[in-house]
Amino acid sequence: MWLLAGLVGLAALANAAPWIAAPPGDSHDGRNAAVWGLAARAFREDPIGSRLGGRQPDGEPYADHPPAIIVATAVATIPGEGGIALRVPSIAASVASLALLVALLRRMGYSPLATGCAVVLTATSAMFLTYGFMLDTPMVGLPLALAGLLVARRIQQGDAPPTWAIAAAGVGAGLTSWQGALTVVLVAVAVAVAVPPASRARRMVPAAVLAGATIAGGALSVAWAWWAFGSLEALRASFELRNGDPGGWWTFQRAAVGDLFGPVLVVLALAGTAAALVRRRHVAITGVVLGVSVLWVLLFRQGASIHDYWLYFAVLAVGLGTAAVVDALEAAVARWLPDLDRMVRIALAVGVGVIGLTSVLGSSSAEDVVASGADGGRVASHLPRAPSVHAETVVAMRAQIPGGARWASLATHGTVGDAGSGELARRIGTEPDLLVLIRQPPGTEALPAIRRGAIARSGPFYVVPIAVCVEVNARAFETLGPLGC
Repeated sequence: MWLLAGLVGLAALANAAPWIAAPPGDSHDGRNAAVWGLAARAFREDPIGSRLGGRQPDGEPYADHPPAIIVATAVATIPGEGGIALRVPSIAASVASLALLVALLRRMGYSPLATGCAVVLTATSAMFLTYGFMLDTPMVGLPLALAGLLVARRIQQGDAPPTWAIAAAGVGAGLTSWQGALTVVLVAVAVAVAVPPASRARRMVPAAVLAGATIAGGALSVAWAWWAFGSLEALRASFELRNGDPGGWWTFQRAAVGDLFGPVLVVLALAGTAAALVRRRHVAITGVVLGVSVLWVLLFRQGASIHDYWLYFAVLAVGLGTAAVVDALEAAVARWLPDLDRMVRIALAVGVGVIGLTSVLGSSSAEDVVASGADGGRVASHLPRAPSVHAETVVAMRAQIPGGARWASLATHGTVGDAGSGELARRIGTEPDLLVLIRQPPGTEALPAIRRGAIARSGPFYVVPIAVCVEVNARAFETLGPLGC
C-alpha cells in the first residue's frame, strides 16, 4: 500500500510538471502562491513587524487563514523563491496526505484492495491532479486533518496515542486550516458520544483533549489574525463576505464538481457514505468528512461562486466513500458469490486502474487554466525589480487581466497596478518607462507592433513598454478593440 501511495503521488507530480515549477501566474494556483509567497517574504525579512507574515511586504494585512502555511513557506523559500520552492509545503503535504490516508483506511479495517482503490481514485481525481500541489490552506491542512482523524480512530478503538501526540495533532489542525479544524473537532465529538455508555468514559478524556487542542489551535489562529489586523473586525468582515450569496454559486459549483470530480467519483462518495450509515461502520469519520465538505459550500456561498476548488476537502470523501463501497462489495461477494471472489477483485483493480490512468492522461478545464496561466508567471519573471515595495513599475491591462496581476508582485518586489487604454495615454508623459503586462485574448493574434516591441513573451502573455501600447491604441484600438492593448 505504501508503494502504491508513492506511485500515484509520483503520477500526480508528473501530471503537474508543466506548471509546478513556474513562477506564480494568472490562475487560482498562481494567485494563491503569490499571496503566501509575499507573506513568507515579509515573515523572513521582518518577523515581528510583519506580524509573522500577517502583513504583506507593502504593509497590507492579510490574515484571513491560519498562519502555519506562512511559516512553512518561509522555511521552504529560504534558499530562494523559485516556483518549485513556493510549492514545497503543498507538495510535501499532499504526498503525506496519501500516506496518512493509507494509514487511516487500514486502521479503519479496510482491506488492501479497498484501501488501494481509495488511494488511487483520490490521487487521480482531477481535483487532486489540478490543485493538490497548489499553495493554499486546504492543501497544506489536509494531512493535519488526516492526522486528527487517525488519532480519533485510535481513540475510538481504545488505543489512544500519548496525550502529547493527541494535543499536537489537534493544535496542528487548528493552525493550518479552518475546514480541517472543524472536521477534527466534529469527529472527536462524534467519537466521544457515539459509543456505548460502558466505554464512553474511557474515550471521553482523549477525545476531549483532541477537540480542545484543535479549538486551542484555532484560537491561536484567531489571536494571530487579531494581532495582524489590529482588531477582529476584518476577520468578521471576511466571514460575512464569504457567507454572502452573490447568486450563481450553485451553477458554478455544479460545473466545477463535474469538471474536477466527475459523476463516478461523486457517486462513490455519496454511496460510500450511505453504505457506512446502513452498515453502521465508520459513520463518524465518513459522515463528518462529507458533511463538512457540503456544509462549506452551503455556508460560504460567495467563496463557492468564484473558487472551483472550494470542495477540495471532498477528495477525502472520495477516498472514504470508495473504500466503503469496495468493502461492502467484497462482503456481499464473499457471502453470496464466493466462487466469483477472485474475478470480482481483478475486475475492480482493473477498472480503478483504467479510471485513474484515464484521468492522469486526460485534462480538466481547470487544469488547462492553470497550465495556461503559468505563462503569465514565466513572462513576469523577466520584469525589472522595483526600487521599493510601493513603487509601480508595471501595470496589467485591465481589459485583459481583470482584477490586476498581483501575482506578478512577487517578481517585481513592488506594486503591480492595472490600467485601461485611456489611463495609459495620460500616464505616458509622466511615466515613460512604465511597462504593461497584457494577455492576448483567446483566438486572436497579437498585433505586429506588440510582437516587435515586446521585451518578454510567454504563451499569450506579453510585456511591452507603455509607448508601444499608446502607439497601438492611437492607430488601431478603436477599430480592432482589445486585440493588443
